[in-house]
Amino acid sequence: MEYIFPEQIYNDLNGINNLLDFYWKFNKVKNEKIILNFEGTTWLESSYLAIVGAIREELLIENEVIIKVNSKLYDLLKRNGFVDYCQEGKTFENFIAKLFNQKKETIIRFAKFDTDEKNAFNLYLETNLLCLILFIMR
Repeated sequence: MEYIFPEQIYNDLNGINNLLDFYWKFNKVKNEKIILNFEGTTWLESSYLAIVGAIREELLIENEVIIKVNSKLYDLLKRNGFVDYCQEGKTFENFIAKLFNQKKETIIRFAKFDTDEKNAFNLYLETNLLCLILFIMR
């Protein structure tokens, strides 16, 4: 089973609808190989990675999940830690991109928290959002 994401996913109603559409199509699927195909996606709001990560986690309970990306999107996902997170479960394939050792100060690193890690999650939010706000205001 494969879900092909659109070319651009912005932080707007269409972006939210795309993620909801994906979720509702796959949330009841069991014992399948599910491919999240971002190969044609040239822009994905990094703020949506938390949602994609949460849906991926739910799907991984009873499925195999593969994420396909293009080189442009791979760079963003690598810089914010999403690639490393997904590689722990060996679910990324089609690594086309060369890694760029660029520091992008506005990228907030992706992180996963368990339900009992409320303090760690709050610290993560406070630290990352405060840094981002200070960076933008300078």
